Amino acid sequence: MTLEEFEKWLENSREESFEAWDDYIEWKAYSKKLEELQRRLEEIQNAQRVRIT
Repeated sequence: MTLEEFEKWLENSREESFEAWDDYIEWKAYSKKLEELQRRLEEIQNAQRVRIT
């Protein structure tokens, strides 16, 4: 199940599950962090004329 599928399932669920919402919040945060790290890695990999001092 993807994050988007889980989000839809959670929104359409008849019973509210605080544990499921906690999982969703944590998963979404990790997903955003992963995207940020992937962008930073791409920037590093595409860097030219890098000088470490």
